[in-house]
Amino acid sequence: MRYTVLLIRDPEGGYVARVPALPGCVTEGDDLPEALDNAREAILAYIESLALDGVPAPNDKPVIELYEDEKEAWAIRVAVKEETAVA
Repeated sequence: MRYTVLLIRDPEGGYVARVPALPGCVTEGDDLPEALDNAREAILAYIESLALDGVPAPNDKPVIELYEDEKEAWAIRVAVKEETAVA
């Protein structure tokens, strides 16, 4: 699975990572690598939560909407390995 992660520089330091295809899936990190690692973990937790509710994981969004305060943002597609084992 691949999801687009938006990395937005936080004016107070670090980066915010938002996954547009997964509403509410937001995390942060002190630097870009940490923000991306945290985003991968957040995506897997989100997908696991959906699986527990019997809901399939959504596909990535082909169009990314930026908010007005996201003047400096990078969009990166990350691969996540779905390791969810739900019985």
